[in-house]
Amino acid sequence: MARPLVYYAVTIFMGCISCLILINSPIIGVVIAVFFLAIMYFTIDKKFFCIVVCFFVIGIINYYSYFNINLPSQSKLKVRISDKSTYYCSAIYNNKKFNLTGNIFELSEGRNVWINGEFKKKAVYEKGTVGTYTVKIYEICDEDIISKIDTFRKGLYEKFSEGLGKEKAALIMGVCFGDSGYIEKMQKEDFKKMGISHVISVSGLHMSIVYKALETIIGYKIALLFSFGYMIFTGGQSSTIRAFIMIFILKVASKVYKKYDSLSSVSLAAIIILIFRPFYILDIGFMLSFLCVIEIGRASCRE
Repeated sequence: MARPLVYYAVTIFMGCISCLILINSPIIGVVIAVFFLAIMYFTIDKKFFCIVVCFFVIGIINYYSYFNINLPSQSKLKVRISDKSTYYCSAIYNNKKFNLTGNIFELSEGRNVWINGEFKKKAVYEKGTVGTYTVKIYEICDEDIISKIDTFRKGLYEKFSEGLGKEKAALIMGVCFGDSGYIEKMQKEDFKKMGISHVISVSGLHMSIVYKALETIIGYKIALLFSFGYMIFTGGQSSTIRAFIMIFILKVASKVYKKYDSLSSVSLAAIIILIFRPFYILDIGFMLSFLCVIEIGRASCRE
């Protein structure tokens, strides 16, 4: 079977989609799942079909287990603040993302915090949040590597603000590091209306430019290491993760004298991302990033 990773990526994606539809409309979900598996059954080898079914089940289980969670209320939870702005705050617990309300004004992005309060389960599938946690009391933990990175990023914003002003500093943080938390809500709406909201988010192009510049100066090994750091520093968005995985595979393939296949590479990236973040099936950045690369890969194959 040529390019099996492509089949696996499509299958795990369809497993997540089927689970989403099953949750909201069981009959339609079953029809879509059966129809997809029937197409696979009659078009591919039967032994390969068994592997495809496994990936389909993984997609369903992974998506369902992500949103099917009830955080314990009135007990201490250690969470990490993932996003914090003047009008929004979210945290992560056991790789599950949820909104925070209540006593959250002094919390800062990236810090580990012990919180106590009440959790209300309400999944927002397009945002990947499993519910809302109303914080009554909290205790900030000591800094770790991730929180130190966020502290350093905050320090960069403050330095930029001193020389350029808050508005321009916020734009620089968004364009260069994908940190749009400093940009005002009305300004974000203006970017959306003009169709240029992608400007304030880090893309695969950023990763490619950073890697190529570093490779030219310090070689591919150190460039890969620094590119991985840049991916972490910018928040590990789907486009940068995809780009880093593809760059890594490209360089490894060239060193072991193997032919690089862009479609298989992007498929592997999709599989890895959907395993850890299944809610990305509704993320427009994820969809556009992968669809553009897939089309480029198909065009190069035709040539």
